[in-house]
Amino acid sequence: MDLAYVEARVAIEYESDLHRTDPSTFRKDLTRGEHLKDVDWWLVRATAVDVGRGVERFVQRLRRLLQTGIHGPHDRRSRDMTVNIG
Repeated sequence: MDLAYVEARVAIEYESDLHRTDPSTFRKDLTRGEHLKDVDWWLVRATAVDVGRGVERFVQRLRRLLQTGIHGPHDRRSRDMTVNIG
């Protein structure tokens, strides 16, 4: 994880080409992202486009996530909800 906003439970990870081409790095990042979701964090993955020509849209998204995260749980669905996968 490259940057974290602890109060809002938002983590940002910059995905360089290494994340795509190195299997070990890919697996480590995937596992870390899953662990963050398990404890009600959002993991925002950013690429060169996000911090380049798409930076305005990326910043707007981050602002929305930070505001939501600071004001309560990310997942507002009922905890009694059963998910059917498959």
